[in-house]
Amino acid sequence: MKVKAELVDEEETALQAACRATWTAYSDAYERRYGAKPVRNQSVNAKVKQFVLRIGHAESPAVAEFYVDRVTERFVVSKCHDVGLLLAGAEGYRTQWATGQAMTATRAQQADKTQANYDAADEAMALIRAKRSAAHA
Repeated sequence: MKVKAELVDEEETALQAACRATWTAYSDAYERRYGAKPVRNQSVNAKVKQFVLRIGHAESPAVAEFYVDRVTERFVVSKCHDVGLLLAGAEGYRTQWATGQAMTATRAQQADKTQANYDAADEAMALIRAKRSAAHA
């Protein structure tokens, strides 16, 4: 039983350390951006813990810092980079951090137009193939 208790303590300590590092990265970036410390309370602490559990101990501090430093989504900025929004979009922000490219409204619109063009080309090719098949039948 003692070994199991020690293992749980080590895991909890690792989680606590990751949460502290994530909070520090988020808080420092927040203060740089807004010139004020972010609110920290039980609700915020719980969200940070959930974020760390979803993203992982090693990456969560860098993703949290990236979120505040680089994410410029209108809703996120209007909510002053709320921790709840970080948690809600955790996997997406992790992907943006990993690629080094924050998604902007302009980039999203360009991606949408590009996909629409690909879809239209696929539809045109399908029509051409269908006509050729009908002509050879």
